[in-house]
Amino acid sequence: MQNIRKLIKFAKKNGTFNINKISGIISFFIENEMKRISLIKLYELGKIFSGQAAKLLSLSRVDFLELLQKYNVSYFQKNLENDLESDLTNA
Repeated sequence: MQNIRKLIKFAKKNGTFNINKISGIISFFIENEMKRISLIKLYELGKIFSGQAAKLLSLSRVDFLELLQKYNVSYFQKNLENDLESDLTNA
């Protein structure tokens, strides 16, 4: 949202404010955010791997794993976490 405000301020300052262009840019930001959130949720549910999600977002795997932190999603998938807890309990 902050990026959108900056964009509108810049457009007004430079005399290039066009509501259709701004609307298109806002739609672009929303579509990208929805794609990002959807892929993060699929990863969290164990439906896709981090490498697959990263590729679909045009990110490196490391960048995708860092993005997970922004959304408070563990980079350990649930099955792996459960396996680790089980191993520690049985050790």
